Amino acid sequence: NGVEEVVCALRVKHNADNPDDADIYVRNGGRMNIVNRFKLPMLKYLGLGAERVILRPRASTAPSWRMNAHGIMYVTRGEGRIEVVGDEGRSVFDGRVREGQFIVIPQFHAVIKQAGDDGLEWITFTTSDASVRSSLAGRESVLKAMPEDVVSAAYRMDRNEVREVTRNREDHTLILPPSR
Repeated sequence: NGVEEVVCALRVKHNADNPDDADIYVRNGGRMNIVNRFKLPMLKYLGLGAERVILRPRASTAPSWRMNAHGIMYVTRGEGRIEVVGDEGRSVFDGRVREGQFIVIPQFHAVIKQAGDDGLEWITFTTSDASVRSSLAGRESVLKAMPEDVVSAAYRMDRNEVREVTRNREDHTLILPPSR
């Protein structure tokens, strides 16, 4: 029937390691290649996605969380530090990872990753074919959309601190180069 023909005609492979296909590139920070149903339509039928990330030495990711997917991260090269914080604000993992290790990042859990002196590379498999991530820092920070008074009260910060946090690293997105 028609559905079988469509499925059989879908691409089933994609190179997630192609620097020319990076969705995010930050000089001295690294790059991220996202593979979802738009790049590999077969993933729509599987409900899965992936991200290939290469962080340069001492670069980091902005704190963020996935709103509609769990992630299973596999470190392919290098080492670094990862902190995963649960929805109640408790750290559920805060430690070093290295090549060959897996870490599970549940949906709605905030995560931050920082590369060591040799960089950090990984691939994350997600349980959504179009996962949605929300960032707490950088240009796309969710905090920038909130009134300063709300952020100030929620985090017990004065308004000047709120301005500093929401405007810091404003020229970056998810990947942050090392601070000077």
